[in-house]
Amino acid sequence: SLMQLDYPEYEVLVVDDGSTDDTLEMASEWEGQRGAGLFRVITKPNGGKASALNAGIAHSLHPLVMC
Repeated sequence: SLMQLDYPEYEVLVVDDGSTDDTLEMASEWEGQRGAGLFRVITKPNGGKASALNAGIAHSLHPLVMC
């Protein structure tokens, strides 16, 4: 449903911190289809949920972040 919005001031960040399923491949495919400005994938070594959330917040381009 987020991908159907026409509101220009949002982005979707997916932080992959060492997942072993197909999360990275699926998210990278979406990034390629939607454009890197709207949908971005961040990869990092496994550091746990708090580390992944902090990485997403650090890479966000907007002041409001929803997790």
